[in-house]
Amino acid sequence: MRRRYSDFTLLRNLLCKFHPRYFIPPLPEKKIGGKRFKPNFIEKRMRILQIFMNEITCNETFKTNDALVSFLSMGDHNTFEKKMKELNSKSFNQNFEDIKTTEEAILEKLENGDQLTAEEMRANRRRLLEQRKLQLEGQISTETEAVPLTDVQTPTSSSENVESNSEEKKKDSVLIGFARIFSGTIREGQTVYVLGPKYDPMDPTKFCTQAKVDKLYLIMGKELEALTSVPAGNVFGIGGLEEAVLKNATLSSLTECPSLVNVNMKAPPIVRVAVEPYDPSDMPKLVEGLKLLNQADSCVEVLIQETGEHVIVTAGELHLERCLKDLREKYAKIGLHASDPIVPYRETLSNQPAINTNPFLEYSDDEDEENEEGNEEGENEQAKVKSKKNNLPIGTIIVSTSKNMCTIRIRAVPLPEKVTKYLVEQSETIKRIIEHYDNRKKNANTSNDEALEEQKEIKDKNERQKFLDELQKLFDESSDNVIDGNKQFWKDVVSKIWSFGSKRIGPNMLINNIPGYERTSWCAIGEKTEKESQEKISVKDFEGSINSGFQIATNSGPLCAEPMMGVCFILESFDINVDPENTDALSMSTLSGQVISTIKEGCNRAFLQWSPRLSLATYSCEIQATAEVLGKIYGVLSKRHARIYEEDLKEGTQFFQIKSLLPVIESFGFADEIRKRTSGAASPQLLFHGYIVLDQDPFWVPTTEEELEDLGEKADKENVAKKYMDSVRKRKGLFVDKKIVEHGEKQRTLKSK
Repeated sequence: MRRRYSDFTLLRNLLCKFHPRYFIPPLPEKKIGGKRFKPNFIEKRMRILQIFMNEITCNETFKTNDALVSFLSMGDHNTFEKKMKELNSKSFNQNFEDIKTTEEAILEKLENGDQLTAEEMRANRRRLLEQRKLQLEGQISTETEAVPLTDVQTPTSSSENVESNSEEKKKDSVLIGFARIFSGTIREGQTVYVLGPKYDPMDPTKFCTQAKVDKLYLIMGKELEALTSVPAGNVFGIGGLEEAVLKNATLSSLTECPSLVNVNMKAPPIVRVAVEPYDPSDMPKLVEGLKLLNQADSCVEVLIQETGEHVIVTAGELHLERCLKDLREKYAKIGLHASDPIVPYRETLSNQPAINTNPFLEYSDDEDEENEEGNEEGENEQAKVKSKKNNLPIGTIIVSTSKNMCTIRIRAVPLPEKVTKYLVEQSETIKRIIEHYDNRKKNANTSNDEALEEQKEIKDKNERQKFLDELQKLFDESSDNVIDGNKQFWKDVVSKIWSFGSKRIGPNMLINNIPGYERTSWCAIGEKTEKESQEKISVKDFEGSINSGFQIATNSGPLCAEPMMGVCFILESFDINVDPENTDALSMSTLSGQVISTIKEGCNRAFLQWSPRLSLATYSCEIQATAEVLGKIYGVLSKRHARIYEEDLKEGTQFFQIKSLLPVIESFGFADEIRKRTSGAASPQLLFHGYIVLDQDPFWVPTTEEELEDLGEKADKENVAKKYMDSVRKRKGLFVDKKIVEHGEKQRTLKSK
């Protein structure tokens, strides 16, 4: 007999309807198109249909089903379709009786200790899961006897694997928040406002969402006990907020509630690795696993770089190992490949001029590009520029764009140490001021509530003015940082601030010192300057390009393309040698991009006029040990370039407390080495401290007679700063000044006779 595809569909639908607790094999997809009668398509469909028929005909329950009997016996399609409609019109009483009979048979076999079939095991497991669910919901008594899930025999058939995997996936994707209630009572099913860390009651439309509390739990070790309500003063678990809360939030029944203080992390994430799955098809699982990890761990950061890599940023080596283990075993459940740990650096300046052996000073002041179309006036201008360059202060550079359309003079000077530290600490304040300033510019003419906007503007002005006053005070106190012998070098410098960098919030500054050009103060609200005539091109037309070039330069320094720290760039002149009427439109359109690249190049060259330094991310290391193992501890610390700044004997004990600063790049394997050397008598505690300047020039080589006599021409003493710099440049694919072969000699091969 012949059967249509619709006959198979009717049969499967009826079987699913009459036996909802049994697994019915799927049917092949019904393709509609010109290729459905190709030999490959027909062969594939026949194979899947054969599997379908084998599964249902071998099942003892399905053999007596009227739908299957009619399918196998009736040859006419119309007769079969009529029979199926009659079966479909029957009530479900018979279906419930079959289910009841099956459950009674299973319970009878369990009481007698008889072996269950695979279908009966699956049915019994589903019954127990439903019974447990009803017990948790309180719909049935907990005194009902039930066989524990661990005692139920679970076969490894494909049908149960499909159901159990879907149930486990749903169960694993649930996160329970750890919460504390300060006032009132929270109840199950209540709708609350979720206030983010940046929520401001003055603007309740931002960082505020509504969510429903699904579950409340009493946390008792590994166990969770369901609750209907929780009064004030308790710590509890809360469910149903996965989509509303990222890491932490404040729950309130009113929008007038302020957001509580955010969780302060004493150990910010510093070590990052890129992760990827072994099987590229598991990428969706990795993305979902990273999302769960980011929500579950308040200290980890998950981000996607511009290259498309998925990066995990952790607090240290142990934290990294734990995150990767949880990602493999709990959240993503896939095989992962992690890159080598990446530790950030910072590039800064010292108060000393650059040494002559700097290989990056490849730009010569005498090697200016010649203008093929130049004239006598152009040659005279170049001669004047060259004469100026010979008498410039240290850190000052004069650069020009293509065809000398713009000539720019930039100077780089190191910021005082107190100012740099203050800018690092106040990065959140700077970010907040910039966000308010951008919002004012964007919503200047779209505000509805004028009184509220005026109140916000006054608050923002006070915060900005307080920050600038404190910054100027630190500049005035830094009398020891004298530039060019001028103690008044930093006087009123705050009023000339153009921008901070990198990313507009970093500890670097761009100062406007162009003669005759005054611009609005940094992030000033409501200040206006006199409008300049637009007939002639001025510096104001290139403000965005200048700021962009400064941001790019401070975000990627010349040493190893790491962000700068503690550098002040002063724009001393910006001359435009362009006549818009006599210049072609193409040159004018590309001038803005040329200014960006020229500013970036000028900042890097001015930076290299000073003796550069690398700032290392460091841990504060604390070790307690007895006097017998102090020598071994000192040996490990000195090997890893740690700085010991305190050593005390604890009163009333025989233990010495050693405190040191350990570079993060040297911390990998440090704890294991300490334990091995001391036979477990000492164990370090590491906490992120900040960035410490490594007072060593990465370009230093012995040059004087004393240095050559002590160290030799090869300088056997390793330059640690150069080693760090070269490792980062090699990882990023940059040029590395390294001799592969020092002395090339002809090889002499002696044959053994």
